[in-house]
Amino acid sequence: VSSKSGTDEWLEFPESNVDVYVNGSATVYVATYEFNPGARFMGDIGNYIDVYVPDVSDLTELEIRKYYTDEEIEALGLDECGLRLYWWNGTDWVRCSDTGVNTAENYIWARIRADTTPSLADLTGTPSAPQADCRLEV
Repeated sequence: VSSKSGTDEWLEFPESNVDVYVNGSATVYVATYEFNPGARFMGDIGNYIDVYVPDVSDLTELEIRKYYTDEEIEALGLDECGLRLYWWNGTDWVRCSDTGVNTAENYIWARIRADTTPSLADLTGTPSAPQADCRLEV
């Protein structure tokens, strides 16, 4: 698990191939996992990140960018244009409501606000309370 704090800036987590833009102010934690907390689904590339924020009171939005390589996508036989981020809600994988892919720069993005799925409130948690974390699948 890595953590960084910022205000209106990009936070880089190179060990996870993740960048997070903080719109507002927050401390962000990111971890990478090789296992799936739930059932696999079509297009699952087996790359999981856990993003959580202990206090979202000073946040307006987080943008999460998960980078990948063309070789990873080709090896899995996936269509790069169809990549999206999914959120594990504790029971099911749910597609993030504001997500897409930048095929020119090779990253999948999701913007998380109070009015999205997941919402900023869904990102709250601590390492000792993983059931509250936002676990994303790319």
